[in-house]
Amino acid sequence: MAKQAFGDSITYGVGASPSSSSWVNLFAFVNSAVSNAQAADMSRTIQLNTPDISKKYTLMIGTNDHRIYKNDAAKMEFFKRFLRQCVSWLALPIKVK
Repeated sequence: MAKQAFGDSITYGVGASPSSSSWVNLFAFVNSAVSNAQAADMSRTIQLNTPDISKKYTLMIGTNDHRIYKNDAAKMEFFKRFLRQCVSWLALPIKVK
């Protein structure tokens, strides 16, 4: 079964020594993560992929959004919207979109 991971630098493998020891590589995921990515960046990346019901996906985003937006309620609302958009794109069949 195909597996694909989306996320920021944690998913990308930053800090793993060696990078082959990152959790994504250990679980044999196709790594589509982007270091320093925010939810809006991942939303664009995810929408370039056609979701496949036979695939398993992981989505780990938000660390950079939180670090940059801090307590800005309006910007955190953007994060929430992009997060919902990412999950919806991966979870809903094409004909529902």
